[in-house]
Amino acid sequence: MVAPQAHLFSINTLADLTGLHRQTVTKRLANIAPSGMRSGHPVYHLSVAGPALWTGEVQALPNKPQMSPADKKHLVQAQREALKLKTETGKLLDVEAVRRERAKTTLQVINMLNALPDIIDRAARLSPDQSKAVVAAIDEQRAGLHQLITHGE
Repeated sequence: MVAPQAHLFSINTLADLTGLHRQTVTKRLANIAPSGMRSGHPVYHLSVAGPALWTGEVQALPNKPQMSPADKKHLVQAQREALKLKTETGKLLDVEAVRRERAKTTLQVINMLNALPDIIDRAARLSPDQSKAVVAAIDEQRAGLHQLITHGE
């Protein structure tokens, strides 16, 4: 069965649709017979081109000769300098500093949640039942915060 012309895609169109570079699409379709021709250029049906485009998405790096010890040393030094520069410019943060700040912020939020029922009770002059409802709602939010912090979203 011959596919209708409307469902045939050029290499440029397939590259646009998939976000792959045109040369990558051409390379991956090299062993695939075109489904037709349009204006002298090959066109492919998506059911034929799709699997060819997405297989081999992750390819092994080509074999490169082993680096000399001096080259390895230079590479490591360059990587360290890059990390140092990122740290100095604020683009890379120390993990322990982030943990300390997160702990301080979390402690402040928890202290605020602990004090909130008393503040609301005094400001709104709640009845005992209303006060219990406020405490229950805040406890529920505190439990949700704990869940978010310990287990992520």
